[in-house]
Amino acid sequence: MLERELDDSTYVLGIDEHTGIVIDIDADSASVVGKGVVTLRLRDGSTEISSGETFPLDRLRNPKSTATTSRPAAAPTPVVEQVADSNLRQATERLAADFDAALSDGNADAAARAVLELEDAITSWSADTLQGTDGEFARATLRSMITRLAGAASSGLTDPREVVGPYMDVLLSLRAQVRADKRFDLSDVIRDRLSAIGVEVRDTPSGVEWVLRD
Repeated sequence: MLERELDDSTYVLGIDEHTGIVIDIDADSASVVGKGVVTLRLRDGSTEISSGETFPLDRLRNPKSTATTSRPAAAPTPVVEQVADSNLRQATERLAADFDAALSDGNADAAARAVLELEDAITSWSADTLQGTDGEFARATLRSMITRLAGAASSGLTDPREVVGPYMDVLLSLRAQVRADKRFDLSDVIRDRLSAIGVEVRDTPSGVEWVLRD
């Protein structure tokens, strides 16, 4: 109805709740993100652009003179990707995967960053009454991530064998030398001192082995 009152150079841009437009000036394109659609209301009708679609900025500059169907924009120069999540569950699952990968890689900074980003996401989506159980899922995931991060802080993210290994190579080389010199008393001293600090040295038919006791 009201569209008929618009002149040919004017249009109304409608953006649904929990929806937005990300504009990339360098690529001369825009993308719709979120849960709803973007509507361009013109004098002679209206068109909708769905979440996930990318279209040229000319469609916003002069929607009447451009095609009404969105098309992929030309690939821009690679930049740091900014992820726009459509809902809290999607954000939670993405950040949980980032957290798992960070722990697997021994990257404490990335793990902590995933925790903080999830906390921000929970806060940002807290006003959304349509999330259902997503809020509970996100908070449970956040608690699990914090617990695992605390465990990593206690036990470390790096395999202790990787830290101790170079020193053990030196000590076992020294022990092999004193055994070759028939100084078994010194060999036993080295073994016993290592045992006292939690490193068990085993002489086996295939060679010397060592393990870290819990």
